[in-house]
Amino acid sequence: MSPGQTSTALASVNAEGNPPNTYNLSVIGHVFNEGGRGFAVTLWRVDRKGFWLLGDDAPPLGTKIIMKLRGIDSDVAAQVSETYEQGREQGFVAMLTDTRQMRDIAGKVAEISRRTQHEAKRRHERESSEEAVAVEIVLADGTNCQGQVIDTSLSGAALTAPKQPPLLSIVRVGRFDGRVVRHTDGGFAVEFLSVLHHLAASG
Repeated sequence: MSPGQTSTALASVNAEGNPPNTYNLSVIGHVFNEGGRGFAVTLWRVDRKGFWLLGDDAPPLGTKIIMKLRGIDSDVAAQVSETYEQGREQGFVAMLTDTRQMRDIAGKVAEISRRTQHEAKRRHERESSEEAVAVEIVLADGTNCQGQVIDTSLSGAALTAPKQPPLLSIVRVGRFDGRVVRHTDGGFAVEFLSVLHHLAASG
């Protein structure tokens, strides 16, 4: 399954504590291997296969890791069960070492997912800036297009553009690299990579 093949279905955890069908979200954090080496990641999906993450690196299959994720107050022990690539970033799937944790973690992930959707809706409602700014956009495949910045903050921007890059792909907006986190009517929104990596590193 590729990162672009996502499902919007949400399912509650059953009585046995099995993981949910699918949660789509964007949670930053970092991962540490047994040697203590850490790197920034974004958790973008949770399903029955485990936690789907993107980052600058992907540990080898079978590697035991500790995940520290914003919104989840406890460290999560897991093991890498699958790897994949998404543009310039490395991806991997991690399955919890203690499956009994899944019920609790899934509940927290569900709350983060709901909060993310609420924030996305609120941000979309204010994407009607009176003064849009023209900007050059470079897509992950190297093609260029012209767009307009209609809303911006310290962490990201919302744009109108003739093309919608795939979710989670990396694009350049003017002088800044960002990850596509949402599609909107006539455009998309990005989170700036420099901010994501700074927040992940700060824990």
